[in-house]
Amino acid sequence: MFACFRRWLPGFTGVRDPADLDAAALGEVLSEFFKALGWGSLALGQLGTAGITLDSNDWAESEPGSGAEQPCCYISAGMLASFMGKLAGNHVAVLEVECRSRNDARCRFLVGAPETLQVVYDAISSGKDYRAALLE
Repeated sequence: MFACFRRWLPGFTGVRDPADLDAAALGEVLSEFFKALGWGSLALGQLGTAGITLDSNDWAESEPGSGAEQPCCYISAGMLASFMGKLAGNHVAVLEVECRSRNDARCRFLVGAPETLQVVYDAISSGKDYRAALLE
């Protein structure tokens, strides 16, 4: 996926190396790339000081109305972890915390250091809200 992004990027932005992207444009660039591939749009945001959010209200892997009990865009979470890690030049983890398959309004993926997202996962597993875990 990242190799495809590298080939696509110059035609959309004129930038050849993803490392040269302006951080302010990253959200729009990622959204346009994933929409062009049919995955859906993405909005890039930040939650607290340790978490990046990727939100989508039209993510292709989700199945609205399926009644899932847990977020279940597993393929996307793995793909985004690899993609965002290559983009950041560092190992990152991705955890889906909201999912349209679970009848949430959006799919929300958290991107962060593996140890940070482990804390979030542990908090969710004990019944806490993921936002509280990131904002503590």
